[in-house]
Amino acid sequence: MASDGGTKAELETFTSTNKVQDWLTPEQNMECLREVGWRRVTYVDLTANIKISFQQMLKKVKGLLSRNTPKGINRKTLEVYKTNLAKRIEQVDRNVFSW
Repeated sequence: MASDGGTKAELETFTSTNKVQDWLTPEQNMECLREVGWRRVTYVDLTANIKISFQQMLKKVKGLLSRNTPKGINRKTLEVYKTNLAKRIEQVDRNVFSW
């Protein structure tokens, strides 16, 4: 979900690279649920968990890059993943998105 810490350009980049077209904040998501009749709507912020997930994915990608890339895995793709995951971790720290 979107959060309050991201710039408009940053949010647009995220949506284009992740194929997300309707990025809402937690508050907007809860409001949509209320509008369709849900009564007890809450948001549990698990953003710290997504940071751990990104960190572990980055560790795995770096490990794959540190040795001969296994057959069937594109090294250039791994480099892109490495760059994007590092950006995501930094974005979590800056409150760009919520989970």
